[in-house]
Amino acid sequence: MYITGGSSSNRSPQFIGTANPTGNTINVYPWTQGTGFGTRLTSPATMPTLGQHLAFSTDLKNVGVADEWPPYQNVYPFSTSSGIGTRYANPASGIGSNTWGIAWSRDSDSICITASGSPRVNMYNFTSGTGFGTRRSNPTSVPTSTAFSVSFNPTNTHTLFASGSPTAYFYVYPFNVSTGFGSRLASPATMPSGTSENAAFSRNGLDIVVGSTLTPWIFAYPFSSGLGIGTKYTNPASLPPPNSRGASFSNNGRLLGYAGIDSPHTCVYDWTSGTGFGSKFSNPATLPNGAGVSCMFSTFDTDFGVGHVNAPYLSVYAMTSTAYGTKYTNTATNPSSESNGCAFI
Repeated sequence: MYITGGSSSNRSPQFIGTANPTGNTINVYPWTQGTGFGTRLTSPATMPTLGQHLAFSTDLKNVGVADEWPPYQNVYPFSTSSGIGTRYANPASGIGSNTWGIAWSRDSDSICITASGSPRVNMYNFTSGTGFGTRRSNPTSVPTSTAFSVSFNPTNTHTLFASGSPTAYFYVYPFNVSTGFGSRLASPATMPSGTSENAAFSRNGLDIVVGSTLTPWIFAYPFSSGLGIGTKYTNPASLPPPNSRGASFSNNGRLLGYAGIDSPHTCVYDWTSGTGFGSKFSNPATLPNGAGVSCMFSTFDTDFGVGHVNAPYLSVYAMTSTAYGTKYTNTATNPSSESNGCAFI
């Protein structure tokens, strides 16, 4: 129930998807700005058992779900015209523990799935239409506790992992599609104060956001492929609701969205790379119903989705550059449990 995921680029049509722990454990809907949800796509014949996170591939040809139960991952072909296809075969070298996060490289030829058990970082080559390829060698220094989420930077040169390890609540590794992982980058001087269950690169790769289970709940850092992780940005003047479960930059890099356990369960900040947090938006008129567990901006940043733990389990708001707009009408067929991973494509 952790990071938002998937990747967006300026394309049409749009879709929104969620991973859910019970009932229909994968839910994908067509999405239209100004209108909202279309009819939910037909579920695949083989669904995840307990969905924890969903991600679309950047080429829009596949969709994957992290799963708490064996085989711990479910990846499907995806088509904008025909929907979700037949589940791909499991990788030859499988994952041996419950998984929490999933993400595709920006060119869609690698997929990474995070897990509770060692090595906690599971990277595979992937080919659309064929499925899983060779498993990549593990990093030399793997997370020492559950890896909850994974994010690729936009140039595919680095990967970011959120972790429950008290020695380092997030990890960044160089990554090359030909040679795999490099040595872990040095941690910043100021690390998150508690378990991190979500972390993400900005769309331009110049910043990192990391959620935390302890105050100030959200940590952000400049990032450079050459220099690594910079000095932590100053905390926002108005802190987000406690216990972060999701954080996501807008595609244009001007907003930073958040989902948290306590009311109001979501917030959005102005964001400027190099400066950091700006003003926090006023709360939406209709709050998410219960703890926020995931969030993401739509392709063109005109809408903002929040997954939460009570019905209707997914709330989407129209967005401007300065405020939440009106909440969209719920789907005709709502998810039947908390929306652990909310992803637009």
